[in-house]
Amino acid sequence: SCIYPVIFQENTLEGLHQGHLNEQICSCAFQNLLPLYFASVESFLEVLREADQTLADKLEKRFPSLKV
Repeated sequence: SCIYPVIFQENTLEGLHQGHLNEQICSCAFQNLLPLYFASVESFLEVLREADQTLADKLEKRFPSLKV
């Protein structure tokens, strides 16, 4: 169970570096996933926060229901 978050974080970092993840893509995904998949989006946002604090903050401002 400890390896899953590490792999997920590495994939997130790779996606950011390769340009597959950005604010527009994440916003679009969040719009389609919320509110039905709130817990999953919230978990992804926590991983994203470790990878890119600025992007996570922007998304949190755009989707206030995710603020902790």
